[in-house]
Amino acid sequence: MARIIKLRTWDSINRVLSPLSSLEQLTDPRYEVTQFTGLYDANGVEVWEGDITRWSNFDADDLTANYAHYLVIHHNGCFGTICNRGSDFSPFSDMLGWLEPNGVLRQIKDEVVGTKYTDLHLLDESGEWEGFDTARETVFHQLAL
Repeated sequence: MARIIKLRTWDSINRVLSPLSSLEQLTDPRYEVTQFTGLYDANGVEVWEGDITRWSNFDADDLTANYAHYLVIHHNGCFGTICNRGSDFSPFSDMLGWLEPNGVLRQIKDEVVGTKYTDLHLLDESGEWEGFDTARETVFHQLAL
């Protein structure tokens, strides 16, 4: 199976995400280049490095809904996520049991809800990092890289 390689750029001056359109964008410090992971979320939306995904879980026993946000990053040669609730890096390769043969995430509750460029507040909502200072520092360290 051929893997589609797509790149997009974040223009820090105009504050816009767009497909890579010139080789100059690769060396111009005003642009940050991100890559398509090859995966799609529950709604068929492409999952990109720098995206924020949400996983939701409904507990039928106590009628509560929980969710967590994950930042998609490239780390140690692979794509994966870091959760805002204290988890370490989880490579997508460890989640192969969750993937359909066509690369669609089997956990259909995962959906792209934003990017680190425009929706950083999703990773720092009130109380979500409480007690997880190490994970918060890890995520924000990854954002700085």
